[in-house]
Amino acid sequence: LIDYASYEVLCVSMLFVTAGLTPVVRYLFKSTIKDKHNRRTIQHSNPYGELRVMACIYEEENVPSIIHLLKATNPTKDSPINVSIVHFVELVGRATPLIISHKAHRKPSAATAVSQRIITVFKRYEENNRGSILVHPYTVVSPYASMHNDVCMLALHKRTTLIILPFHKQFVTGTISGGIKTVNCNVLEKSPCSVGILIDRGLLGGIKFVLTNWLSYHVAVVFLGGADDREALALGVRMSEHQTIELTVIRFLANYKKDSDPVEKSLDDEMVNDFKYRCAFNNRVTYIEEDKVKNGRGVINVLKAMADRYELIILGRRHDENSPLILELTEWNKSELGTMGDIFTTSGYGGKATILVMQQQTKEAEEEMQTRSQEEQVLFRKDDI
Repeated sequence: LIDYASYEVLCVSMLFVTAGLTPVVRYLFKSTIKDKHNRRTIQHSNPYGELRVMACIYEEENVPSIIHLLKATNPTKDSPINVSIVHFVELVGRATPLIISHKAHRKPSAATAVSQRIITVFKRYEENNRGSILVHPYTVVSPYASMHNDVCMLALHKRTTLIILPFHKQFVTGTISGGIKTVNCNVLEKSPCSVGILIDRGLLGGIKFVLTNWLSYHVAVVFLGGADDREALALGVRMSEHQTIELTVIRFLANYKKDSDPVEKSLDDEMVNDFKYRCAFNNRVTYIEEDKVKNGRGVINVLKAMADRYELIILGRRHDENSPLILELTEWNKSELGTMGDIFTTSGYGGKATILVMQQQTKEAEEEMQTRSQEEQVLFRKDDI
């Protein structure tokens, strides 16, 4: 159909186009992955857009507290929550871990018998909130030592903003799991996004609480400063838009030392100012500044005064240990919850309120996830995600 000269020109043109496009596409792909990792936090996400959450479940007892938190996060049709439910099953008698996606055409297996009961509850919750909650259930069968790898890679693939992990101790029964603690610590260290440790202290009263409507629900955010506290405040601001939630933000103002990081203080002030601006006309929001607190003893007195006024308390995991507010409290930092989290769980402050300890995405975890080979990510996608 064409002469030899035209055919020669077409071949040469195709060669140049292919040679030029290949490195461009590779560069754009890497840049896109990097940009996604840099902003995998609630603070930097669109407050009026979709929120991607991964809720991890070890036991059936974790289900009410997870749904309890999802309800408080204010899912709406304009700002839905896309939640991946991951039920962990400890690997016994197999050599290869499994990631099972529960799709409509899949038949339940022996490994997913308990998962089916959990999924049924979340599917019912999704049906009752159609359009505002999207549920994607998975079962991960893996040993505790490597379970965090499945969590991190699944969170990377699903572009998750927040991973919710239940605490390794059940306060109702008093049982403690060393394996769950190992998973939580590894996820905190290597997660590609923000992480929240959820501590259920018995307030919920069973699965019936899931289907009840709130007349008034009180949430408190304890703000001492730092990236994790800013993440906690960002989540609190999202919750404050719920019509039945009353939000109280308690900020501790300490005299910063000369060696303190001025950038962190500037970021804290910017975050608080943004919170005040967004909640200026919300009469369900209360802001309290504890400017007379000078040391750890003063912090403890404020926490004691909180009594049992709140159903949910949100706080950051990591703080500046040189801060005068934390310096006297470091003896509590003996678990994955950090200093403030340990104070609440060991002392009983806040009554039976549910505690959520937030950690914002770490730079170290971000860099580690970026160095993973593309071949590993491709293989993960083929594992029936």
